Amino acid sequence: MKIGILTFHRAINYGAFLQAFALKHYLEGLGHHVEIVDYWPAGHANVYKLLNLDWKHQSFVKILKALISFALGYSRRKKRKDKMEYLVQKYFNLSLSPKYEKPEDLSSLDYDCVVYGSDQIWWKSTIPGYEGFDPVYWGEYVNPKIKKVAYAPSMGIIDLTQDDKLQIQKWLKNFNSISVRETELCQAIQGLTDKNISVVLDPVFLLSKEEWEKYCVPINRSKYILYYNLLPSKEADEFLKRLQDKWGYDVIEITGSVNFRKIGKHYIQTANAFEFISYIKNAEFVVTSSFHGTAFSILFEKQFYAVGMGKKVGRVKSLLSQLDMEDRLMGNLSADSLNYNCIIWKLNSLTLQSISSLNNFLCTERVLE
Repeated sequence: MKIGILTFHRAINYGAFLQAFALKHYLEGLGHHVEIVDYWPAGHANVYKLLNLDWKHQSFVKILKALISFALGYSRRKKRKDKMEYLVQKYFNLSLSPKYEKPEDLSSLDYDCVVYGSDQIWWKSTIPGYEGFDPVYWGEYVNPKIKKVAYAPSMGIIDLTQDDKLQIQKWLKNFNSISVRETELCQAIQGLTDKNISVVLDPVFLLSKEEWEKYCVPINRSKYILYYNLLPSKEADEFLKRLQDKWGYDVIEITGSVNFRKIGKHYIQTANAFEFISYIKNAEFVVTSSFHGTAFSILFEKQFYAVGMGKKVGRVKSLLSQLDMEDRLMGNLSADSLNYNCIIWKLNSLTLQSISSLNNFLCTERVLE
């Protein structure tokens, strides 16, 4: 089959790249011809500009502080962005500029199937000028004769109005097969369609630990705790301090974006996505406020704790509950060490279910409504 993938592939974000890479890699392994549909509207592109300021709605003081921060962190921001864009060009075979910037440009797509997902493609945007859902990720604009499969999309925080539900009810008719990444999202939209919605694993789990290790790089550091600080929180900082006091290991911190104040060998701010997973693989412990930080901690069988996610905990909680690992959310130093023998058995079972769902979806004939 000729398959296109519609997702957040150009985000300067480790999880966004890795889930797109995994889905493409897996489908290619089945013998399909797979391409990333290079749709990247201005609303997304603006978020990842090196300098992204809301000149109209910010005070002079805030703009001045942002400009100072930009100047002091520019070299690191530029390096990180360049390294991530290099991966996009190399592994997705894309140019530096996106091919499709407007929804109507997608009408010319020629695929047997388009797979929508994963990541938070069903996110209700709060970007000024681009508020609300993007109909493209709900199957609009693409030729209705093309099979459309939703595999593991996420919505992030779920807060649907009645109007949202009525609109989503119409959009779900675009898909002939639907799965989602979180139980909460499944419960929120199952009543809006007569199609069965399944809960599947994020695409990063479609590849084995051994497959991911092929893309890891050597990390020449002594024993350390990796702190992937995607969502900064006082709770996570305090827990990290207690863990460090108990074990005495150094801390290596990877932040979700460049912070010019954090300078030194303990801070990693210019890693690319494969370097990021390499730091997880080689850590003694992982403390993370990220879904994909949690996912790769499990894949690499690490001792880890997921803390400090607040209202965004739903997607991590859904994953951990499927594996009976809810205690990793507690931030409890007295929790038993993880025994991965049982965990891997459950993970393999869930992975096989997800693979089966995806393979069945691809074989399903298009049914027009």
